[in-house]
Amino acid sequence: MTGRRRGLRLALALVAIGWVALLLLAPRWASAQPDGAARRTAATVAVLVRLAGAQICHQRPERSFHLHGRALAVCGRCTGLYVAGALGLLAAAVGGHRRGHGAAAAPMGAWWASSFDPRMRWLALAALPTAVTWGLEMPGLWNPGTPLRALAALPLGLVAGWLAGRALPE
Repeated sequence: MTGRRRGLRLALALVAIGWVALLLLAPRWASAQPDGAARRTAATVAVLVRLAGAQICHQRPERSFHLHGRALAVCGRCTGLYVAGALGLLAAAVGGHRRGHGAAAAPMGAWWASSFDPRMRWLALAALPTAVTWGLEMPGLWNPGTPLRALAALPLGLVAGWLAGRALPE
């Protein structure tokens, strides 16, 4: 793998890890008393993280993990997706791969091709736990709880992160 591509993968992984860190730190920063400039800055960043989270998640407190007496800026399912996605990106950045071997070396095929790319099969399989929990929740048949929602999202986030990292151009 070229150094440039590995560097790009690592940079993307670090951005994803940074987002996860902000999600986990924001509740503490939001609960701090803003008596100094540093604390006011931290409280402002916490508000910005919550606003960013609102663009991508419903932020329902009963479906979110709580730290320092406050809900995270995203729900449990999104938390699982982001944590695992960051790990998948990191694995793509640091993991070795022999060029020309396996599906990851082949160019991504069209979505409507007669036979699906093996990577899309892995993505579909990884999405099954999330799809099942969501599909049973929507009609009110089951409430899996926040930890199980997050756990079900881990395979999807991991595979999606890895595939995103591996899809970066030469």
